[in-house]
Amino acid sequence: MSDIRRYSLSEIEEMRRRGEVHVFADAPEGPAIDDDDWEEAFPGEAEDDRADREVVTLSLDREVVEALRRERPWDWQGLIEEILRDHATRSRVDPDTSRRSRGR
Repeated sequence: MSDIRRYSLSEIEEMRRRGEVHVFADAPEGPAIDDDDWEEAFPGEAEDDRADREVVTLSLDREVVEALRRERPWDWQGLIEEILRDHATRSRVDPDTSRRSRGR
C-alpha cells in the first residue's frame, strides 16, 4: 500500500492553520531562478537519458489513460513503458530489435 496521499490546496492551507504542516525556517534555500534559467529548462529526463528514445504517438482509450494517471500521476508515461517492456520480455520480443524470438 502506498504512503502517498494527495491534498488539495485548501486542505493544505487548513492543515497549516491547525499547525499540522510545518515549514522549517532553517530549511536551506535553493538558488534563485531567473528568466535565463527557464530558457534552458526542459521537463523530464536529462538530455543524455533521452538519446536512445523515440517519440511515438498512441491513441488509447480514455479509461486506460485515466487508470494509468491514477496509478502513477507523476510518471504515467513511464508506467506505459514499463508495461510494454514487461510484455516484450515475457513475449520474448527483443526490445532492442523489435523482433519476436522464435523460442528454439
